[in-house]
Amino acid sequence: MSIESIVRGNLTKDPEAREVKVNGESRRVVDIRIFSDEYRREGEQLIQDDDRCVGVDVTLWSERLGEQVMAHLRKGSRVEAKGAMYLHRYKDRETGEPRAGLQMNADSVTLVLARIESIAFAPSRRTQEAEEAAAG
Repeated sequence: MSIESIVRGNLTKDPEAREVKVNGESRRVVDIRIFSDEYRREGEQLIQDDDRCVGVDVTLWSERLGEQVMAHLRKGSRVEAKGAMYLHRYKDRETGEPRAGLQMNADSVTLVLARIESIAFAPSRRTQEAEEAAAG
């Protein structure tokens, strides 16, 4: 069972692509890890509430979204991901102890603009087609 969720936080590492087999066919997915941080106000200060912060492993199954994330995001990027979240149970590789963590299959990933200094837009499809027609 999964829950539709939104996770906002910073990437803890650069996005990583990997190949998986789905119904016997190879498929490329991208994994990111988001540290979802929560703050509380104490007087004039914002203090990170460690009891409410959590790391979430996010898998992007859309190849186009995965390509965009690989091209534009890096460790430290502030993002918001939306998708189906569930509890992932596994055994610790070293100790064999049962563990659990939050896993999300994201439908979208959005860059949070709070830390952005500049943005460059790609030309629109219509502009590209006009330029190609004029050149050709």
